[in-house]
Amino acid sequence: KRGLYEQQPEWKKRREIKIKSTAYTCEKCGSKPKILHVHHLRYDRYGNEDFDDLQVLCQNCHIKEHKKYPCLDRMHVIQEIKLNEYFSGLSF
Repeated sequence: KRGLYEQQPEWKKRREIKIKSTAYTCEKCGSKPKILHVHHLRYDRYGNEDFDDLQVLCQNCHIKEHKKYPCLDRMHVIQEIKLNEYFSGLSF
């Protein structure tokens, strides 16, 4: 399932700008498929990412990219970041 953020108009606009910036081209293999994915290179700024945090990929390259890090579950990482932010605001 996609995160709620990825369903928001802000994300859709950011995604479209990033895809247009590559002239609708996969940044890994150079293909120009009908469907492109926008891959997050890092999750610590998820929801407030820079365009440099994103990479436009065709489906094949996106799958390959995620297979490099099979234990990296996106939602787990996001939850960990949120917990770290929460605990960093507490004083003991």
